[in-house]
Amino acid sequence: MSFAPEAIDKKQIEEILTAATLAPSAFNEQPWRFYVATRDNMDMFNLVVSTMTQSNQLWAQNASALIITAAESKVSRTGADNYHSLHDLGMATANLMAQTQASGLVSHPMSGFDYDAIRAKLNIPQSQIIGAIVAIGKAGSLEGLPERMKERALSARNRKPLNEVVSFL
Repeated sequence: MSFAPEAIDKKQIEEILTAATLAPSAFNEQPWRFYVATRDNMDMFNLVVSTMTQSNQLWAQNASALIITAAESKVSRTGADNYHSLHDLGMATANLMAQTQASGLVSHPMSGFDYDAIRAKLNIPQSQIIGAIVAIGKAGSLEGLPERMKERALSARNRKPLNEVVSFL
């Protein structure tokens, strides 16, 4: 994965986020929360990048936007644990990524970052479970990436066969 270090229009980012919010959720709770750092505010953008593992920093620093995903852990009406919040966040994130692609852009979700640091630096409430950071932007050249990252970007994606992940009852 490689990004071109270019900004994208805020309206385009809002369209992508709107698609995310159209995902279904248990009891229509809509527990997802999105924190967006764009190239329009490089101080905040670089702050988010600073929480990432070194290998993620190499390519994510060129993304157009970094979207930190989180989910409220409690049901708003009752205060009970929302056991479906991460599932709902995953569905919203999938919508976000599908709309990114439909918009002619690329996305890459990642878990390689310091969760505690990003919570502290962005003042994300303890009531929210941090999911992932999704980098979005225009596709860039693989030139300049370390060889192992180029190989990974160009390699075939392997998936487990159905018989390893599906049990017909």
